[in-house]
Amino acid sequence: MIEYGQHADRLEVDAVLVLNPYYARLTDEYIYHHFKTVANNIKSPVILYNFPALTGQDLSVDLITRLAQDHPNIIGIKDTVDNISHIREIINNVRPVRPDFVIFSGYDEYMMDTLILGGNGGIPATANFAPQLTCGIYRAWCEKEYETMFGLQRRLSALSTIYSLDSPFFGIIKKAIQLSGVDISTHVMPPVLPANEEHISNLKQILQRAGL
Repeated sequence: MIEYGQHADRLEVDAVLVLNPYYARLTDEYIYHHFKTVANNIKSPVILYNFPALTGQDLSVDLITRLAQDHPNIIGIKDTVDNISHIREIINNVRPVRPDFVIFSGYDEYMMDTLILGGNGGIPATANFAPQLTCGIYRAWCEKEYETMFGLQRRLSALSTIYSLDSPFFGIIKKAIQLSGVDISTHVMPPVLPANEEHISNLKQILQRAGL
């Protein structure tokens, strides 16, 4: 992971998204050491990536707060937890000790709520093919156009059903990007397969219902 981070340094990226180790369950101290080691060995700002549904382990609020306090190079978190109260607790605990810590939701349907609670928005997969919705929500929030924001959030939340079309949904996202007008390959690495005709038909219906 450090080698990937140093490669990102050479590319002069804005930040790197760093996941905690998975498979073997670790104590908070081991996870702290993991993020500390990465942050101390790369130049790029680090964004913690909390995705317990895939890693099998949730980053505790105490751990996130400690990392935010101790390491200026750790600038934020993408919190992919299907519970808005988790984001609320991160905001309430981290912001008093680190006001500049950036807090994003990983779930589409929590993007607006995260902004309302004092977070910074979201990093949803739908931003790859529906930036007019995700960026539109943020823009409407900044301009205090709340009715517009509500409408865009409803449309964005309706898109969340695409994630259930296949598991993992990589092929679905790639096809959605292609359907949005971006000329990309829909190839995915095995054992995942590209979206089939049934997937594509259902995907088109979902996109149409969302006004895309």
